Amino acid sequence: MALKFSLRQHKHPITCLLLTNTLYSADNSGTIIQWRLEDRRPLKQIQTQPVVNMMEHQDNLFVQLRNGWILIYQDLEVVGKIQCAELTFCRFKIREDRMLYCRKDPSVVDLMDMRSNDLLMTKGTEDGVCMSMFLGDKVCVGYEDGSLLVDDELLFLFKHPVLSVDQRDKTIAATSAGGELLISSDQVHQLIVAESGQVPIWSLLLQDSSRT
Repeated sequence: MALKFSLRQHKHPITCLLLTNTLYSADNSGTIIQWRLEDRRPLKQIQTQPVVNMMEHQDNLFVQLRNGWILIYQDLEVVGKIQCAELTFCRFKIREDRMLYCRKDPSVVDLMDMRSNDLLMTKGTEDGVCMSMFLGDKVCVGYEDGSLLVDDELLFLFKHPVLSVDQRDKTIAATSAGGELLISSDQVHQLIVAESGQVPIWSLLLQDSSRT
């Protein structure tokens, strides 16, 4: 098989790609394609609502739609669904047998045990959730009021809504909508504020900080 080739089937902009033991692609019209890479042809194709996120867990495909539902597929047949927030930046995350997602009420984040469907944790404030993710075994949630929580502890309070967060080794990098960049390592915080009109590239700074 050639190392570089094109797959042509979508007629609308692609919004998600998922590569596991197969390749899934989805676009903003709601078309999901499972590809057979051996001959570069679609194996299966289904139509749903516009897709914002896809992950696989134990042979199930989890698909987050823009209309506020997470659909659970087996062989591209729907076997379950979970209602979630209609916010494209609040995307669900799966780590081992735990699922982190924003409820339909975007001020609440749930952590669910996927084996029992029990809620392990619920987090919420009067302000809406901007993002949530796993940081190792911990849960990180950023809110519109600028607060950034790791598990139940306030890591930092920005002046603007939290946009993104990531971790490399022991270093955490987070950004806000106001151009603030936080680099935190061993409870030591460094805050950088971008000039007007500029947004700091937090991923590159995180790479640099991990080398020091």
